[in-house]
Amino acid sequence: GLLKLHEANIEGDEEIEWELLSDSQDGPVPRAYHSAVHWRGGALVLFGGVTRPGTARSQFGLQVHRDTWILDTETPRPTWSRLPAEFIGTLDGGRCHATASILKDRFLAIAGGCERVAGLQGDDGWIMAGLQVRPDFWSLDLENPQSWQKLLDLDRPAWWDSSSVVIHERTMLIFGGHDSS
Repeated sequence: GLLKLHEANIEGDEEIEWELLSDSQDGPVPRAYHSAVHWRGGALVLFGGVTRPGTARSQFGLQVHRDTWILDTETPRPTWSRLPAEFIGTLDGGRCHATASILKDRFLAIAGGCERVAGLQGDDGWIMAGLQVRPDFWSLDLENPQSWQKLLDLDRPAWWDSSSVVIHERTMLIFGGHDSS
């Protein structure tokens, strides 16, 4: 579920309290390596991620998700809504490890991350097995979420996996991350 922090005092030594906001069966399956951003007031937009093999909704190995959800926290009981657009990336799969931003208070922007590749094997644990870094940039109109639009596709490797991307007006800054090597 989601937790809300109450009365946090960064400088003090007061005890931190948490409140469970949503543990709904109507929301997204719990996952890791997803992207999340704050949008308009109290909304949280969640995209993609990975479900560990053997957990609910992922009995057949690594599941890389392609769904997008909005959590409305301004209602008395926070509720999830699944957006109709399914992400169909470069490799026709979901996306994990991507960086998310909001553009012009309307568009969800996804930069980089990894997609699942059939037949690709990894040797560094379950999470990297079968994943390939994607050096591209996509957007989804949150006011009319019918389809994702590819905005940029680099023809060379880039450090877009687990990086930080900041977008300001027409400038994109990429920091950190790693490529697929």
